Amino acid sequence: MGILHPFVREICANILYNDAQLMTSLSTPASEYSAAIMHYRRCLKYKNADAVPEFIQLAANQGVTLDPEDPAALPLIMNYCQGMIETCRILKERANGNMHNGFDAPDARGNWSAELSQDDITAESGIPPTLKTEDIQGNEQYDLSSVTALPESMERASQEPETTLSRTLLLAQQLAALAQGKSAVRRKPSPVPQQYAPVVPDPQPVAEPSLPYGVRKAKMLKDGIEEYLHEKTSGGKMDAKTAITMRSMLSLVGEVFGPERFLHEIERNMIVKLRSEILPRYPLNRRKHYPGKSLQELLKMVPAPTPISERTQRHYMEYWSMLFNWCVQCGYMANNPVTGLIDKPEATDLTELRPPFERKELEQIFADIARMPELPRFRKELYPMRYWIPLIGLYQGMRLNEICQLHIDDICVVDGVPCIRIRPCEARGQKVKNSSSIRTVPIHSALLRLDFLDYVISRLENKCRKNDQLFEELTGTTSGYQRKMQQFNKRIHDVLKISARKSFHSFRHNFDTELSNKEPNAFLIQCLDGHARQGELGKRYSKGDLLAMKETLEKVEYGLDIFKIMGCKPLKAAAVQEQIKHLTELTAPSDS
Repeated sequence: MGILHPFVREICANILYNDAQLMTSLSTPASEYSAAIMHYRRCLKYKNADAVPEFIQLAANQGVTLDPEDPAALPLIMNYCQGMIETCRILKERANGNMHNGFDAPDARGNWSAELSQDDITAESGIPPTLKTEDIQGNEQYDLSSVTALPESMERASQEPETTLSRTLLLAQQLAALAQGKSAVRRKPSPVPQQYAPVVPDPQPVAEPSLPYGVRKAKMLKDGIEEYLHEKTSGGKMDAKTAITMRSMLSLVGEVFGPERFLHEIERNMIVKLRSEILPRYPLNRRKHYPGKSLQELLKMVPAPTPISERTQRHYMEYWSMLFNWCVQCGYMANNPVTGLIDKPEATDLTELRPPFERKELEQIFADIARMPELPRFRKELYPMRYWIPLIGLYQGMRLNEICQLHIDDICVVDGVPCIRIRPCEARGQKVKNSSSIRTVPIHSALLRLDFLDYVISRLENKCRKNDQLFEELTGTTSGYQRKMQQFNKRIHDVLKISARKSFHSFRHNFDTELSNKEPNAFLIQCLDGHARQGELGKRYSKGDLLAMKETLEKVEYGLDIFKIMGCKPLKAAAVQEQIKHLTELTAPSDS
């Protein structure tokens, strides 16, 4: 979308043209445009087509019907968001009195807007380009008569105690009105005001900045970050979730130091100040809880927002250090200003970082799961995943996303032993943490006697199933399939009052603790839970024997009567064997 769609360019040009006639931006606070920019950026980031109704109306007035639910319409709608970001940026500059904004005249560096420029307005004739008022006002199906872009009405609106979102939506409607020329109906176009006329300065020779010793090339911070991210994410070297995290953490440096600051100008004392004054106060989940608020506004909030943890602060510093190391290699910086500033974590008991559940807590958790069908607002379609996923975590020691991403064909029978396969598949969005995580493990007898295979067989035989996932209600994202299971942690913390330091991952700690105290062969434990094998022999060549792994797995007991807790009778061995036989037949490759 390097070049805006012509329809979008016409809309943006009309907004800027009519604003030049009415000088609306001069009576609008620049903060209103900042909020609008954030609004359209969120629409662009999350592909939220429902958040731009004014564009749907403008398109309808042109005889184009856009359905926000239609994937084919989404690129054009997102293109509109991109155009509006640039348009609001120019209007913001006008509101601040800056007529050298890249549209009315080149900016301080002599650059014009990459997407919109003065060429979109014919200043000599004083008329918009091609999207004329009479062409877009014929359809009265969408009534915008109550919307005005007159300065006095905007002044009144700015004085009303509205939320940031409502003000942003009002501004979006006013911009849509400008695009249609609502405020300029039957108004004879006046010449473009002098301050808006293009002023092209005489070309001046640009002197090369003097670079400090060790720096081969000047590079702005924003360009360095983009180049670094492109290199790291190209070729599938990095998964999408890590790329999003990296971009978020690097963006803080640009926000504090300014995106157009040269990399070689970033000094150690600046990083020290950032580490000591901003990171300890930086809000937790900022984008989620405080969308649209600037860093300065957040730091002045009373009471102060909950800050990120010390561990997350170290992660920020580590990502910055990686960026600056790369900049040194590229010759953009002489040295890494973060070197030596990352505090080492204090020595702690690793078992206490994410402690396992106590036996009493396990009884609480699974008794609560067993009672779910009796609770108000019970959702039957979500119960299979809420029932089976914690049980699999307890008896198989698997990571949450490893369980959530399972498909039906990941449950199989190998040499008469029911097994679960944990494997990556790019087409299905299945991921593993590392190569050691790829494994085929036997299924614990407790799950078999709880009738787990009957659930698997019912999914296999259901010809009307929505998808081939083991738990069909889960949806895949860049982070994996586990999003809908986050309610597990919220429930055990809020309802069962279990310590916030414990989470679903604590099941894995229960599993490893149980086996470490009963199984002397660490290699078999690593084969079961997917931890990295030790030594070259373990990493490259050794593979756990399935029967030996099964024997080790059965040592996981926890001292629980899980059948009594779940309120069900254990399935008899003969019935389990019948299910294994049936599953073998269903999953056997066809002769054809």
